[in-house]
Amino acid sequence: IKVWVIEKNPIYFCETLHVCPVHDGGKVNLNGLTITPSSGKVGATFQIEALITVLNQTSTGEIVITVTPPSGEPFGDSILDTGFTEGNYDIKFSLKTDPTEQEAFTPGEYQVVITGCDGVCGSKLPHTYTLFEGKTNFTIVSA
Repeated sequence: IKVWVIEKNPIYFCETLHVCPVHDGGKVNLNGLTITPSSGKVGATFQIEALITVLNQTSTGEIVITVTPPSGEPFGDSILDTGFTEGNYDIKFSLKTDPTEQEAFTPGEYQVVITGCDGVCGSKLPHTYTLFEGKTNFTIVSA
């Protein structure tokens, strides 16, 4: 089971060893979520920006971005954070829409969800919960 914990939830393993900080009771407000530009041609780069205010210090966790295309499977990325102290933060992701074997970036509306969690998002282990979540979209137009 120890191997499973390391592979499936390295944050919990790190917290269990008292290497990663734990601050239960974290509280975060999502103040804004924008994508610039709101539409563009295939190959365009979209800047995704989330503005958050941390009201109570958070634990080690992750920020996950999920993009759902008009057809096909969702894809995304995540970044690890070692917790946020009280204050305002600007979280940025950049998405280049060059077609690949995994994602064709066909014209249409793409939904973007950004989620911030203490621990690994979606886990049921201790010290894990969703701090904030926001949704927005962008459009890829025909050439």
